Amino acid sequence: MILERRKLPYGIPNFPGIAEEGYVYVDKTPYIQKLEALGEKYIFYLRPRKFGKSLFISTLEYYYDLKHADKFERLFGDFYIGRNLTSLHNSYMILLFDFSGINTETEETTLKGFLEKVKSGIRRFIGNYADIIGEAEWNSALSAESPEIAMSNFLDFVNQKTDRQIYLLIDEYDHFANELLAFRIDMFKELVSRTGFVRKFYEVLKTGARNGIIDRMFITGVTPITLDSLTSGFNICKNLSLRPDFHNMLGFTEEETFELTGQVCARCGDDHEKVYRQMTDYYNGYRFCEERSGDGKLFNPDMVLYYLTEYEARGYPPSNLIDVNVASDYGKIGNLFRLFEFEEGREIINSLMEKDTVNGNLTVQFNLERDFERDDFLSLLLYMGFITIEGNVGDEQTFRMPNYVIKYLYYKYMYDILEQELGLRVKVSELRSTLRELAYEGKIDGLAQMVEEFLQKVLSNRDLRGFGESHLKVHILTLLHLSRLYYIQSELEAERGYLDIFLRERPPFEINYEWVLELKYLRKEELERELERVKLEGEKQLRSYMEKIRPQARYPLKGALMLFTGAGECAFVKVMSDKL
Repeated sequence: MILERRKLPYGIPNFPGIAEEGYVYVDKTPYIQKLEALGEKYIFYLRPRKFGKSLFISTLEYYYDLKHADKFERLFGDFYIGRNLTSLHNSYMILLFDFSGINTETEETTLKGFLEKVKSGIRRFIGNYADIIGEAEWNSALSAESPEIAMSNFLDFVNQKTDRQIYLLIDEYDHFANELLAFRIDMFKELVSRTGFVRKFYEVLKTGARNGIIDRMFITGVTPITLDSLTSGFNICKNLSLRPDFHNMLGFTEEETFELTGQVCARCGDDHEKVYRQMTDYYNGYRFCEERSGDGKLFNPDMVLYYLTEYEARGYPPSNLIDVNVASDYGKIGNLFRLFEFEEGREIINSLMEKDTVNGNLTVQFNLERDFERDDFLSLLLYMGFITIEGNVGDEQTFRMPNYVIKYLYYKYMYDILEQELGLRVKVSELRSTLRELAYEGKIDGLAQMVEEFLQKVLSNRDLRGFGESHLKVHILTLLHLSRLYYIQSELEAERGYLDIFLRERPPFEINYEWVLELKYLRKEELERELERVKLEGEKQLRSYMEKIRPQARYPLKGALMLFTGAGECAFVKVMSDKL
């Protein structure tokens, strides 16, 4: 259920700010009731960055905090949980830690940052509950030089002062750890070892839970590596991240996104169905449990709210599909390779880009005492939001890129790799000018020449054995994604095959032509023998694909057969117009 209000809460992770200031709220409070009924007191829940974790933490804080009982009706009265109260509402003292923003440059800065985050949470707790626990005698906790001593002294004093229990909330539990995993894995292993301060801190939390001081915990993060590395030091949490019955706890479902889009379009006077279809292409597609058990796919809520906020302000779609902060958060695919054999990681990326899917198994528990394996890498990609579960093939899962925005980031990463490894650099302004010729004048010669120059640089630096049409397509798509002018689709199903590339309109940009591209590749030794046959075959396929795609086109449709050789030369281009 979405309470209809005017303001969109883009970038607002604070529940009272949303509830009291007239912002739209996609009601996730039914999950408060579900969590409480679960029987598990210590919960661990993972989702990618910008997926609503901080807002849900804030919602739990204000629902359970005894200090906010007088605000309950004002905050929750309009939502599900306000009409279906649980027995534990407003019955806890809340201890909140947020471990984002820690400087991980050295072990000393990491310890200092972690310790300050712990003390900040303790100071906030003391200020909130001074009438219950008093303000004196906290110096031994606040002057401690290690997180575990600060936490242990703090819990001892709380236990002496009151019988009331603590609900512990931890946001971004692994934010600092993910930086270490990418750049300083030995340091990470030390921090979670038996003598490391991170492990010791969580051991104190485990003791506090065993003694009954901490009655409940809810911990969020992105990956399970840190939790798995703590092993017996902190083995009390139930991980609900892959549970189908809690799949939709964070993120927007298709129904929620459709309803929210309808509210915005009603105010803008725009076509609800059209805007929703665009957003489905861009942002939908996340599934974190097996398809046969899952309840539909999820949208990234931050991306949805960004798009709708920009749309409502302008009256048309934003030129950039994600804001710069989200692009930075999600633009770190390359960091994962630091944990992994690079060539094996490249094989996974190539499979995703060439075939759109890759098969493997989710890692049940990560173990940093052994080398990272292929399934570990796939699992990290899933947890970080770079792939999603599509279904099952036998005893393996099938994974794919969730949506267009993530696909764009893959191609950006591929271009960065080509630039770093081979010294390739495309003049993006020239490429965009070439794409404008394609879009407004219906001319493809400039693109053929640019692809030819790009391929010749690529092919001069690599072994040509095994290079084929799928590799050609990836390199062309890498170039095309440097421009925002088209919505680029590949491997669309058509009769008796899959068309290579469809360059489709991408609002808000107006164009004169949409394009279907059919790509062919011949090795140098095949050229004389196979050229005519491949040309005829390609022309036939292109006509068929254009006929299939024509009903989807909103602008005059052009098609081009482009044939490249092992030398990187464009040996043949044939353009077909909308009228065959």
